[in-house]
Amino acid sequence: MSTEEQDRAGGGVPNAFGNALAWQWTRKQMSAYLRRSGLPLLLCQLRNFANASGEVAFNSDRKPIRITDIAAASCCREKDARRYLEAAIRAGVVRVVGERKRGKATRYVIVPNPYPDWQAAEDYLRSTGRTPGKGVAPWQGDDEDTETSGRGGPNYNGPPRPELTEGTDRQRTNGRPSGAPWTGSGVPATWLPMCASRPPRLVPTRTPT
Repeated sequence: MSTEEQDRAGGGVPNAFGNALAWQWTRKQMSAYLRRSGLPLLLCQLRNFANASGEVAFNSDRKPIRITDIAAASCCREKDARRYLEAAIRAGVVRVVGERKRGKATRYVIVPNPYPDWQAAEDYLRSTGRTPGKGVAPWQGDDEDTETSGRGGPNYNGPPRPELTEGTDRQRTNGRPSGAPWTGSGVPATWLPMCASRPPRLVPTRTPT
C-alpha cells in the first residue's frame, strides 16, 4: 500500500482539508469578503461529510450527499449552497466526479489544495450576488440571516437597512415620559425596570361550598 493510500485509509484527505481550512485558508489566504461569506462554513461541512477518500458521500453505499442536505448543514439556502460550491470549484478546493445533472445528486470531492485561487471564488460570488431592485428589501422576508440569504452580507449589493429614528416630537412624547429613549422592541427604556420587576402575585380564589 502506497503512502497516499495509507493516508486515505486513515482519513488523511478530510484531515488535510480541515487543517488547511482552519490554519491556512481562512487565516492567511481568504479575503475578508470570503471569510464573512458562507463559503468557509460550507467547506467545513463538506469536510465533515467526506469519507476517507475525500468524496462527499455516504460510507455505506457511497451514494453522493444531496445538495439539500449540504445546504441544511451549512445553514443556507440551496441556491446559495450551489453558489458556494461553484466558488469552491473555481478556487480548486472542490472538484466534480462525473457529470452534473439537474434532479440527480452530484458527486463532489474535496481537494486539500495548498494554493487555491480564492480571487476566482470571490469574483464569482460577487458577480452572482443579489443586486438592487431584485427580490425583497433586506429588512423583509421569511428569514433574518445575512450573507446566507443574500441580505445584508457581503454578497448583497442593495440599499442598506434603514435606521430607526425616534420620530417626531409628538411621537416621542406620546405614551411615554418626554426624553426617554426607545428600545429595539418598541418599549421606552425607562419602562424596562418596571417590566423586569417581580411577577404579579397570584391570589387564590375560594370555591363556593
